[in-house]
Amino acid sequence: MTAGLGPSEYTSRQNSQATKQIISRGINAPYYLMQRGLVVLLNDGVLALRLASVISGLVILVFLFLLLRSWFGQAVALFACLVFISTPWIVITARTATANIMLLWPIVPLACFVLLSRSKQRAGLWWLMLTLTAILSLYTPGLIWFLLAGILATGRTFLDASRRLNGAYIVAGIALAILLVAPLALALALEPSRLKQLALIPDNWQSGTDILKSIGWSAVSIFWSTKNSVDIGIGHLPVLNILQIALFIFGFYALSSRARNIIFSLAGLLLFAILISGINDNPHLLLFGLPAVAVFIAAGLRYLYIEWRRVFPLNPFAYALAISLIGVVVAAHLLYAGRYSLIAWPHTTETKATYVLK
Repeated sequence: MTAGLGPSEYTSRQNSQATKQIISRGINAPYYLMQRGLVVLLNDGVLALRLASVISGLVILVFLFLLLRSWFGQAVALFACLVFISTPWIVITARTATANIMLLWPIVPLACFVLLSRSKQRAGLWWLMLTLTAILSLYTPGLIWFLLAGILATGRTFLDASRRLNGAYIVAGIALAILLVAPLALALALEPSRLKQLALIPDNWQSGTDILKSIGWSAVSIFWSTKNSVDIGIGHLPVLNILQIALFIFGFYALSSRARNIIFSLAGLLLFAILISGINDNPHLLLFGLPAVAVFIAAGLRYLYIEWRRVFPLNPFAYALAISLIGVVVAAHLLYAGRYSLIAWPHTTETKATYVLK
């Protein structure tokens, strides 16, 4: 859809040209290794580079569905996933050859943890999946803070779930963790300055006033307008559209009255994304907070569905009508997202001027 690669895509191609270089650098190594493997397998540079983001996005979508289904039921999870994954910023990021799609990766270990805590027969499998996905998270800048917060918030639940595991699974999980974290530890030992990049600590800080302004614009960018044009958006349009904002408000209301501990965690993740985006003056880092938005959207859809069913509790026609109405709204949103991402975005002046590198 574009004449060439964007600057960030070009940098990504340079970073994924040699396996030894990828491992020695450490940062975003799993993503770059996948890019490298696809380039060798398909022998098509642009397709392979962008396919890595597509595959990552689909994996995240599957685990998002599993997570939301365990909390809100299958129908709500399906509709919420469609509304969330069709966010134009996510659509464009998931077909762009950069590791930014991995900022949504917290969805995957969170889903594994929830399924581990609820599973009785497959607890060992989810434990290994949790170990794998959590350690892979460490390679993406910023996600180390998510893991630390998750450990502090869910320590007791994790211990309760671990008591149900067979000793062999625990040993296998620990061995897997050591094996996967070793290359990153070696890379950081060889170049300790990369730790700042991994923790999203900027090399050059803005002035205090500029940081506050940047944080303010990051917050406004989610719901109202971006300060500058972003390469994964159109003009100054915000991250979320009207439908998503409405569902966000309904979801916030529903959770605030019934699950305050969850809402504190979700609001904290969204606030952290705003702060880290403002401090680094990088609007792409707002993607880090979108998993919280996905849960709010699902909670909003479930709230509206429950309110409708409360009026007509035993009427099967009302049930079918409720599902149909939600389906129509989601279909309209998909149409909007498709026109935004596939038709309007490639033809903007900014996009044509940015994606020109060969």
